[in-house]
Amino acid sequence: MRLEYDNLSQCQEIVSEGGRYYQNPVGYAMDKFAYFMCYKCSKPYFGGDAACGVRGEFDPSELVCGPCANPGMVTTCSKHGDDFFEYKCQFCCSVAVWFCFGTTHFCDACHNNPGVGPDQKRDGTLPCCDGKHKFALPLGKQGEGPCPLKVPHPPTGEEFPLGCGICRNAQTF
Repeated sequence: MRLEYDNLSQCQEIVSEGGRYYQNPVGYAMDKFAYFMCYKCSKPYFGGDAACGVRGEFDPSELVCGPCANPGMVTTCSKHGDDFFEYKCQFCCSVAVWFCFGTTHFCDACHNNPGVGPDQKRDGTLPCCDGKHKFALPLGKQGEGPCPLKVPHPPTGEEFPLGCGICRNAQTF
């Protein structure tokens, strides 16, 4: 399902006879994505792209699924489950595309730039969003105008679920 969602089910590695994962989409997915067992509930959850290096050494108690990390928050879709649930980047007003360390959601720009994201202090110096006149941009900058997420959300630095990505995309058509 994750390969379909990320438009990778027909990638050359899977469909080409010379591809490393020719006719083996499960093998490709297991190499591409990181899945973990939640420390609290012992259920498997999507932990992001394996390229982040999250398969190395880590403290297992830090690996917590969305529902356990955010008790009381809706973190599953009644129609599509929790595999396509989207989160706000913890450091700006963008949709997160990375989930690293089993704990932190990032947009691409905050993930790929040193000095941004977890390197920034969560002491009130992160750009903030008021939803109307200012919003947090990637790279620790402030934007002007309405928040691009178009939903009320907590300040930068806090984890926040946006909802099911499939349902959110269906609403735009």
